[in-house]
Amino acid sequence: MILIDSHAHIYTDDFDNDIDLVINRAINQDVNKIILPNIDLTTIDKNIKLGTKYPNICYPCIGIHPCDIKNYSLDELRKLEDYIQKYHFTAIGETGIDLYHDKTTINEQIEGFRFQIELSLKYKLPLIIHTRDSFSETMAALDKYSNENLTGVFHCFSCTYEEGLEIINRGFYLGIAGNITYKSSKQRDFLNKLPLDRIILETDAPYLAPVPHRGKRNESSYIKIIADFVSGLYGITTEELASITTDNCKKLFKTIS
Repeated sequence: MILIDSHAHIYTDDFDNDIDLVINRAINQDVNKIILPNIDLTTIDKNIKLGTKYPNICYPCIGIHPCDIKNYSLDELRKLEDYIQKYHFTAIGETGIDLYHDKTTINEQIEGFRFQIELSLKYKLPLIIHTRDSFSETMAALDKYSNENLTGVFHCFSCTYEEGLEIINRGFYLGIAGNITYKSSKQRDFLNKLPLDRIILETDAPYLAPVPHRGKRNESSYIKIIADFVSGLYGITTEELASITTDNCKKLFKTIS
């Protein structure tokens, strides 16, 4: 069985003291590839460093999280392209719009999101999209590029069934994280009605640890727990789910092998 963690921030300070153990635990749980969405300009170098230390396991991405976009001018955002021209990245992100934490920065978030969408198109890299309390705003931002063959993943899918269908119909994937295991999750009631060929798995480590680790630091080895739970929703074996979601990841993130 092969599993892929399509979204983990294991290059952050949370893992400074035991990153080698974290990687080894992931490998021991059949997780042989970990996609690393970036957070801001200060985390890019640590992200690259981890990818260099663990080639063919850790895959750095580049982007600015919507909650951090307010800290950067457009000139500073252009530094992302400088990095892209020097290093190899697997995707653009984590980008998007988050109106849960701060509605006052919506204009900056939309501008930053569009800038990163255009990087995605220019360099033919998929997008890793963060959307929280901002589905309509996110879709409106994407509308301008509807004929541009955009693709990517809506990470930590937390939308309605109808919104999930719209995401899929636009050519995007749904990232399913540990919160699917929470009793409060509404998505667990309808996820199995959405097509499996558009589902990928993620931890969002160090956040959103699945039950029974909820409230603790999350890590990539816990993808196996998420896979076990999601396979139960679909009524298939974990091995079958792993095969499908791994293939989906490889279709989306074309540079991983």
